[in-house]
Amino acid sequence: MPGLCPTCMHAKEMRNDRGSLFLLCVRSKTDPLYPKYPRLPVLQCEGFEELPCPKKITATEPSSTS
Repeated sequence: MPGLCPTCMHAKEMRNDRGSLFLLCVRSKTDPLYPKYPRLPVLQCEGFEELPCPKKITATEPSSTS
């Protein structure tokens, strides 16, 4: 997934019941200037703060844990 969000400390992975992956911008909870679910890829963001150890987000189906 390209753009800034996958490596931002303010992004949270959200999956719907069908397994689609979305990135929630946690900054949107306290600052209305940030969209809750930004249109990807985000290439510029004043609120971007890189994770110390970037996570890898892939758009694959969730694994079964049962």
